[in-house]
Amino acid sequence: MNFLADENIDRQIADCPRLMGHNVEYVAEKDAGISDDEVLEMANEKTALLEKKEIHDELYLPPVFSRVATDDYYEFNKKFDIGLDYLEGIKTDTGDMKDTLANINTTLEAFVIRQDGHNQRLEKILEKLAER
Repeated sequence: MNFLADENIDRQIADCPRLMGHNVEYVAEKDAGISDDEVLEMANEKTALLEKKEIHDELYLPPVFSRVATDDYYEFNKKFDIGLDYLEGIKTDTGDMKDTLANINTTLEAFVIRQDGHNQRLEKILEKLAER
């Protein structure tokens, strides 16, 4: 089989068919920098025309291909379902959250006030210790 590989294709990719015994003409090796039109003209000159056939939209693949896709979708759905289970316990009513946040804010303010008083007492103790 004959192949014509444009210069924008990696050399490794162009060499793969060569390793399998096919003839590959790599544009980068012979005519680097030619235009796409020239590459197309070269392809038309050196290769046989392919017979055009209509490809059906419904292409039936062997079950092996379907299974691979199904396994991926199954794993994705399984992880998605686990995420939904975690979200189930979260309340969606933000009105209740507003009251809860207000209570937390009040509690934190009271703690800060008590902590300030405690810090002031510690400062007085340190001052007395420093005087001695």
